[in-house]
This record gives sequence, structure tokens and C-alpha cells, in this order.
Amino acid sequence: MQFRLVASALGIDTDSLFLPPLFWGVLLAVGLFLGILLHELGHSLVAIASGARVRAITLMMLGGVSQIADEIKSPGREAWMAVAGPLVSFAISGVSYLVFLALLGLSADLAVAALVFSLINLVIGIFNLLPAFPMDGGRILRAALTPWLGRLRATRLAARIGQGMAILLGIAGLTVLSNPLLILIAFFIFLGASMEARAVEAREALTGVPMTALLDPRVGQVQGHVLLADVADAMLQGNLVACVVTDASGQSIGLITVWDLERIRGDKRMRPVADLAPRQFFVAAATDDVARVLSALQENGGPVILVVGEGDEPLGVVTVPDLMRAARLRRRAR
Repeated sequence: MQFRLVASALGIDTDSLFLPPLFWGVLLAVGLFLGILLHELGHSLVAIASGARVRAITLMMLGGVSQIADEIKSPGREAWMAVAGPLVSFAISGVSYLVFLALLGLSADLAVAALVFSLINLVIGIFNLLPAFPMDGGRILRAALTPWLGRLRATRLAARIGQGMAILLGIAGLTVLSNPLLILIAFFIFLGASMEARAVEAREALTGVPMTALLDPRVGQVQGHVLLADVADAMLQGNLVACVVTDASGQSIGLITVWDLERIRGDKRMRPVADLAPRQFFVAAATDDVARVLSALQENGGPVILVVGEGDEPLGVVTVPDLMRAARLRRRAR
């Protein structure tokens, strides 16, 4: 953005601008990230008010993402959460414009800075309202379609529209605007729409399926002092895919799988299993709904899920590929 051109278009004498170009470049970067942060805070505050948990707000060069731990299925709440970000951006734009008017005759530098901040937030608000799922406008579109089509079909349609918008933005970035950044944004919108649609399809397909339907029961137990080499031999002989690692009192302190053992080589195999077994692993109850577990995995991560019964007795494990494969099979069967 040429700040002197902005000032000139407003009739401001460019000779009255004393701050160097570097300042204006820093102002643009800080203003952009601050605008995105406040935009995402709008989403997050509405999500919290709706009873959802916000894990984090991630700021990137191309925008920001509010990581919501709980899926909001109510169309009204989803629409309100989606529109909150642009409303915050428009509000900041309006206030900044009023500040610009107040400073116009006092300080040319500060007046142009306020106007630039106003324009940045205006662009953020308008751009995010484009019906390009999974952007805010696309989420508002899905919320509007859900009562008529159901969440799954509404997501699919919104994702297709989002991908179409991404293609148009990419073509515009290649031809009319010659803007590489717009092409990159279009790519992420297209990819995000596809990933979001697949995630919703997977959750819908696995809703009502208990974890016991997918678990692999080949799980044993081993004390933490046993050497990894001996654990590997025992798992091979017992045809086990995982072992719960326990301390001397029988309390679980880790989970070791055949996939972990494949990555451990050399002298490390002569160390106690407790030293190298992952201490953090995802645990689900046998009666848990697979769809809920899949959503929770986005928060806690981990490639393997330990399924336990009453009294936290290990019953088996389920891997993320198992979940994805089950989702695909159930989608095809419908």
C-alpha cells in the first residue's frame, strides 16, 4: 500500500508526512496482524459464550485460525460465531475512521495511520464474508443451508461453493491482479474446504458407533523395568500390537506399540521400556462414541487410542487409520 498515494488522494500534503517509509511498512504489518487477532478474538469470545472451548488462536501470514475444541452444531450459534469476526473488523474500521477524521487537521501522519488501520480492517471483514467455505462467509452459508439440507449435505454444498470461489480467486490472482499471495490464499481455501468436508463426513459416518466396534484386542501389559528388546520379543510371540507400561504398583505410566518399537534401534533397545514409552496417550472408554473420540483427537492428538473398560482395564487399541478406514467404509455402505 502506497501511503503517500493514500494521503494525496485525501488532499493531504505529502510533504507534511515526516515519518520514513520503513515506519509505514511496519505499521502495515502490525496493523494487519492486530486486525486479524481482534477478528479471531471475536470468533473465540462468541464460541466461549456458546459453551465451546477455545484451544488457541494461531496467527499466520495469510490470516488467523481460532482452534475450537468443541464442534458447534447449532446453525444459529455457528452463524453468530462466524459473523462475529467480520463484525469486530467492521467496528474497528469504523472507530479508526472516526479517529482519522478527528486527527485530520492535527497530525497528518497519525491521521493517515488511522485511515490505513481502518482500511485494513474493512478489507479483512469484507474478504472473510466471501462465501468461500471454510471462511466466515462459507460458514454462514452452511448454517443457512443446514435446516434445509442437514449438516452433512450443507457442508458438502458449502465446500463445493468454497472450492469454486477458490478457483475464481486463483484465476484472478494469475491473470487480472497478478497477485501470488492471492493464489496462495486460494490454494489454502480450496484445501481447507476439502479437509473440512472430509472431517464432517467422517464424524457423521461414525456417529453412534461405539469404540468396541473398532478396537484391536491384542494388548498386553509390561512392567517399566523390562528391557525394550525383551518387550519386542514378548509382543512378537504373543502377537500383540501394544503393551500398557506399568510401574511397580501396577499403575499405567505409558503405552508402547509395535510402531514405536520400529522407530527404536541400536543401543536404545537395551534400555528399560519405561524410559522410552510415550507417557502421553489418548484413552477412551469402550462405550464412547467414535465420532466424539475423533473430534477429541483434534485437541489431544496421538496416533493410537487405548480403549479401556470398567476399572480402566485395557481392552484394546484403535489407531487413527482404523478410524479413517471405518469412516470410508460406512460412507460407502450408506
